[in-house]
Amino acid sequence: MRAIWSEHYKRRIWRKIWCALASVQAEVGLVSREQAEDLAKHIDDIDVARSFEIEAEIQHDLMAEVKAFAEQCPVGGGIIHLGATSADIEDNADVIRIK
Repeated sequence: MRAIWSEHYKRRIWRKIWCALASVQAEVGLVSREQAEDLAKHIDDIDVARSFEIEAEIQHDLMAEVKAFAEQCPVGGGIIHLGATSADIEDNADVIRIK
């Protein structure tokens, strides 16, 4: 149970949601397949410490993870969170964890 509510797990779910979003966006031509694949390649490269550094500057945990994830994705970093709101990502992640 503790693992489900950890920072690492939360951020992994966020990344899975962003990757799913990018995959669908690639299917309909909103982003390139290469961009979506770049995100998928880095889904497990979570650096909570780096995210916390960014969060200390911008005071927003989800956007800090967007920036940390983008730093790792040279091809797809610019499309993370495209068309989504913070609530879209956070609410769905919470539902996954509660389930």
